[in-house]
Formats: sequence, structure tokens, C-alpha cells
Amino acid sequence: MGLATTIKNSLLRMLMSDHFVDHHRRSKRTLALTFDDGPDPIYTPMVLDILRAQGVTATFFMIGERAERHPEIVKRMVSEGHEVGNHAYRHIKFSTLPLQNQLAEIAQTDRLLSRCDGRQWHWFRPPQGKLPFRLLLALLKKRHGIAMWSYDSLDYKKQDLGSVLSRFAITPVRGGDVVLFHDDNDVTVAALRQLITKWRTEGYGFDLLQPP
Repeated sequence: MGLATTIKNSLLRMLMSDHFVDHHRRSKRTLALTFDDGPDPIYTPMVLDILRAQGVTATFFMIGERAERHPEIVKRMVSEGHEVGNHAYRHIKFSTLPLQNQLAEIAQTDRLLSRCDGRQWHWFRPPQGKLPFRLLLALLKKRHGIAMWSYDSLDYKKQDLGSVLSRFAITPVRGGDVVLFHDDNDVTVAALRQLITKWRTEGYGFDLLQPP
């Protein structure tokens, strides 16, 4: 994570208090696993199988149009104790949209997710992790929760399994990290099988993001 992002996230924590999260308390030996860009009809169920077998719950930031196509997967997440988050209705650059369209994308996805978990609001993670300034101000006004991350697996780069595992070996996670994965590829599925076991051996537990 670059210096500019670190500074921006620090300012967001001060401005939004309990409505912004990018990591948990560093003193806690816990991790929060998060997954973007699903649900995928092939790989998301595989991820859910691994998490269920390991007794781990996670937060899934879903693209609204994909959640709309696969409501049964979203309902499974909720029934198994996972948290569902908002990744906008379409995975497009928000900077190309007028502010009202950006807010509409978030609101539409919130409504879709509410059908599955009954909650009116959900953590929002912007597409590509880029939050336009005007949207930030609008979300501040609404006190709408924003969730980022402190550790990026870089699995979106479509690397092989060895490269993903090597990143975690060279730069280990720390207590309190919010770890970013994507539940849309086979490498992430394979990596999770090894990483969760490794982290448990190292004494880590797993937390959900606290609801906004």
C-alpha cells in the first residue's frame, strides 16, 4: 500500500470513525478475509466450501448484477454466517460516471443484498478501490460505511499459485489485517487451502468486518 493511500485512509478513519475500516486493531491476532468481484458460479462455491470446512467466516464484496444472477449463492453466504458487502452494481470506473449514477449503483446493490440478509446498509468497497472525491463527500454525509483493505493478495493479476504464496511468505500478514482476495479464479481457491491452515498454525483467528 502506497504512502498516499495510507494517508488517505488515515484521514478517512478520523472523519468517519466507525463508518470506515481498512484494518482491525493491530494488537489482536486476527485477520479479516474479504473477497471482491463475485459471486462467481464456479469459484465462489469452492471458496465457501473451504471456509465452511475451516470454520472461517469472511466478507464478500459483490457486484450487484452478479448477485442478481446468483441469489442462491448470496443466500448461502448469509446462512453460513458470512457478511455480504457492496461492490457497486457494475464493476466499472466510477470516475466515468456522474455522481448520481455512482450513488444509484450503490443503492441498487444495497437493495439487492437486503433481499438476502435483511440489512438496509452494507459496507461499500469502490470498484478498483478508487473513491472519487465527490462520492466520498456524499458517503460522508450519508454516514455510509466504506471498507478498504490493508493487505492485497494481488491475486487479480492472475499469477500462478507459487507467486501468490510467495507474496505471503515474503511479506507476512500482521494481526488486524483486512486481506483482499477475489473469488473468481482457481489460484485463489488453491491458495486459500494452504494459507488458512498456515495462519491457524501461526495462531491467527478470523473476524468479520463490524457492520456499519
